[in-house]
Order: sequence, then structure tokens, then C-alpha cells
Amino acid sequence: MVKVFTITENISEYIGSIVKELFLSNEGATAIEYALMAALIGSTIIGAQTAMGRTVVTMYQNAANIIIVAMGS
Repeated sequence: MVKVFTITENISEYIGSIVKELFLSNEGATAIEYALMAALIGSTIIGAQTAMGRTVVTMYQNAANIIIVAMGS
């Protein structure tokens, strides 16, 4: 929104009304909330995959060691 000021208008009142509108507006809040939820869900998934991945690798390494020992004797 572009406004052309005349000499009689008070610019500080106009800027104050713009700032008030920005603080009272809820349009951007929903997008930020969804972005925060997506980031939290994503970090949880990555953390779970990392922990589970290490466990699975260890499980297969133990199984391979058991098979190597069993075939060697």
C-alpha cells in the first residue's frame, strides 16, 4: 500500500498505524507455526533414523561375526 502524504498529514501517526497492523496481523503466524512444526518433525525423523541405523549396523556386524566364527571352526 503506497500513500502520498500532504503537508497537513501526520506521518508518525501513519507509521504508527502500520506498525500496529503488523503486530495485530495473524496471516504470517500460521505459516511460521507450520514451518516450526515441519522442522521439529524433520529433526525427530533424522534423529530416529540415525539411532536406528547405528543399531541395525551393529546387529548385522554381530551376526556376521557369529557366522565367521561358526564357519571358521
